[in-house]
Amino acid sequence: MHTPRTIAFWDDPLDPPGGGQFSLLTLLTHLDRDRYRPEVHLFGGPSFRALLAREGIEARRTGLLKSVFYLFRRRPDLVHCNIATSRRAWILALSARLAGVPFVWHVRIIDSAGWKDRWMARLADRIVVISEAVRARFAAERDKTVRIYNGVDMERFARVEAEYAAEEGGAERGFRIGVFSRLDPWKGHELFLDALLKLGEAGPPVEVWIAGEGDPRYRARLEDTVRRHGLTDRVRFLGHREDVPALMRQCDAVVNPSIRPEPFGRTLIEAMASGAAVVATARGGAREVIDPEKDGMLVEPEPGALAAALERLRHDRSMRSRLAANAWNKCAQQFSAEAHARRVMDLYAEMCGDSATEAVR
Repeated sequence: MHTPRTIAFWDDPLDPPGGGQFSLLTLLTHLDRDRYRPEVHLFGGPSFRALLAREGIEARRTGLLKSVFYLFRRRPDLVHCNIATSRRAWILALSARLAGVPFVWHVRIIDSAGWKDRWMARLADRIVVISEAVRARFAAERDKTVRIYNGVDMERFARVEAEYAAEEGGAERGFRIGVFSRLDPWKGHELFLDALLKLGEAGPPVEVWIAGEGDPRYRARLEDTVRRHGLTDRVRFLGHREDVPALMRQCDAVVNPSIRPEPFGRTLIEAMASGAAVVATARGGAREVIDPEKDGMLVEPEPGALAAALERLRHDRSMRSRLAANAWNKCAQQFSAEAHARRVMDLYAEMCGDSATEAVR
């Protein structure tokens, strides 16, 4: 039996953790430890480090100089960098090149960083992009890119499904809508609230859960909008939550109302795995995840279009059920954590000269 190869991961986490951190966690918990041994290095991010620890994954707090010394002293089999274009990422890539260590750059942001992207792309051996929308950043280095969609832990959502199965067929309740994202203007919460105001009075009563944290000033602005329009009895701000699967499972619809293109839209596949109907603005990665009218709904980023889609779902339970069932099947087939980890491990195998189960491109 061969010794597992050492994969050194670096991240500069948001605190609280964002979608990039949860995607990395999903990968780390699904790596084949007989083949690959992860060593995780974090520039800060105490909340993410604690989250990893709960999953039995040790993460080392590091600094830039310490990271460079590690690369030259330890020379892992491969570096997997989960950091956006930055001085830290660039120095890590350059150090790996000088140390002779293969460098994989995992890119989760859709916006170009211009010449900084070009320098990073030249230093990286391979660039993992999470969607075709993100791949467009790297036209000049397209041959280095490999698209690997994010994955979701279907078993985690299945446990929640079993927990709430007893509630099915219970007392009639209203139409519950969930929005799960960081509180940031480009995530479209204001667009969503404008759409909410356009919903009619007829039909099941509407309840809204908004989960996530971010800029306190932006949250205050959203809360003020809710108060001014008399929506306080319908809209709840839940803050940062770690029980997202349980919350999504209790929603009839999950909305991703981003006003700028999403790189992928991790919330989308989590909602698909939870059994909720999904509505998203037709920009960026959402167009790769959702097949409109089959497993979700895509709308233009304007209040009237979003309101119209929500009214359809509000009044048509059979449509909600059909979209949700198709979405769950698609998620299990295309966006499972196992499929994601398998593709990443095949890339590792290719770069380390091992045998892979499938071609990576």
